[in-house]
Amino acid sequence: MCAVQSNADGVAISADSDDKRLDLFEALCVVNVGTKSDGTFERVDAQRLTISRTTKALLLPLVALPMAGAGPTAAVVVMIATVLWSLGVLAYGAKRRAFGLEATPAAIEVSEAAIKIDGTTYTRDAIDNATVARDPVLDGYRVTLSKRRAITGRRLLFTKDEQTARRIVEKLGLDATRSTATWTAGGGLYSKRATVATFGAGLLPMLLVFFAGLWLSPALAVAAIPAALCAAAMLFSRTTVVVGTDGVLVRWLGFSRFCRFDEVREVVALSNGARLVKHDGAAFDVILALARDASMDAYGAVRAEVESLNARIRDAMTARAASSDATVARDPFVRGQRSTADWLNALRNIFDAGDNLRAPAHTEESAWRVVLDTSASDDARVGAAAAIALNADDRSRERLRAVAETVADNRVRVALEAAATGDEAALADAMTTLESKSSRS
Repeated sequence: MCAVQSNADGVAISADSDDKRLDLFEALCVVNVGTKSDGTFERVDAQRLTISRTTKALLLPLVALPMAGAGPTAAVVVMIATVLWSLGVLAYGAKRRAFGLEATPAAIEVSEAAIKIDGTTYTRDAIDNATVARDPVLDGYRVTLSKRRAITGRRLLFTKDEQTARRIVEKLGLDATRSTATWTAGGGLYSKRATVATFGAGLLPMLLVFFAGLWLSPALAVAAIPAALCAAAMLFSRTTVVVGTDGVLVRWLGFSRFCRFDEVREVVALSNGARLVKHDGAAFDVILALARDASMDAYGAVRAEVESLNARIRDAMTARAASSDATVARDPFVRGQRSTADWLNALRNIFDAGDNLRAPAHTEESAWRVVLDTSASDDARVGAAAAIALNADDRSRERLRAVAETVADNRVRVALEAAATGDEAALADAMTTLESKSSRS
């Protein structure tokens, strides 16, 4: 029998002496891929997080607004009642810190395929993003379950202890070893490059409007319209942050920045994000909110997001350390000077023994080591995945698909997903794209 334990220090592996074959490769496959669902639901001690009743009470006067149209007297009465009601609710909420979210009792069950909240089932396909964060206001831990690239549909859960919160995420297979985590931040004001671009685009329409009014020129006023629309698009576009076991990806309006974890010396938590300090001293900042918003965060909304980001980065780096094997020989899987076609042909036969008089120098086991080693180069990991895919069964392809779900770098993720499908044409295209982008970097 084999026991695999994951903790903050890494992965501990133990085995009975009568095991026929046990190595790091098999253990890492267990850690990174997990097992298929048996459909068994487990009851967890958690609650739902919903908008508090005090917050909802602030909106109650909206129901009386139609009555204001009955006449001047009714309008005055509605206005006075609205002001008095709002002042009373604000005083009550400020005294009891009752605004924001509150925990309400719920029956919550979780399995590897779905989660049930008060009898309503949400499948794993509908939830592919999960984060855990300390909630300083409610004195517990917040679990956020959502669908990537979806504006609505977030499920917020609350637990008193961190172990239960992490159990929910791990049971769904959404922990750092088996998936990426995604955050979205408002507009381009959350990076220096985006800030300059946004204000630069906003300055042009303001100048056009100014000169149009100065010279009474309709042509300049019309020209300001597309410039203003461009500025608005840049201002309201979302910044996306993806954390995988390989690194952190930040995307905004077609621009992307990627920081590999093997380049990182330390991680510093910021009040509004995280700073990854590289070995050469350069800083890679991941910002989720303006510093002003973080300092005025009375109800813990920003702090919870920032804490979940920092926690996931720590978990991902721990998972990377657990899967890293720097002694692996990666060279046979690297492209080198070969074309994509030659590279694929070489990988197709890399596990063959040749003269059949001795075992092949490279096996699927060694290829898996490279695929799971996030410190390996991109083309080494993709080459090893291609070698597995070209000689694989369905089980191996399923493992490749699971590994792809942990990768933040979009180029590598696409290549691993293509390998997992067994589509050689798509794999060749992804490998060519990897080469072209690497040559420009």
